[in-house]
Amino acid sequence: MLHCDLTLEEKEVLLEVINDYNSELGLEIADTDRKALRDRLKAQRDVLRKIAVSLGHTIDDGKV
Repeated sequence: MLHCDLTLEEKEVLLEVINDYNSELGLEIADTDRKALRDRLKAQRDVLRKIAVSLGHTIDDGKV
């Protein structure tokens, strides 16, 4: 596991970027017809969620 020390400001910016990109991923996942691409985007979304959790934050996009 990689360890990264962030300032509070850096953490907040990173979480903002993760949330913004996560929103875009949701739209891309919904709009793509190609299963392979959709699966790759879902995997990216899962990684972003794990990063957010490791930063003490959860992403709420309406999915259970």
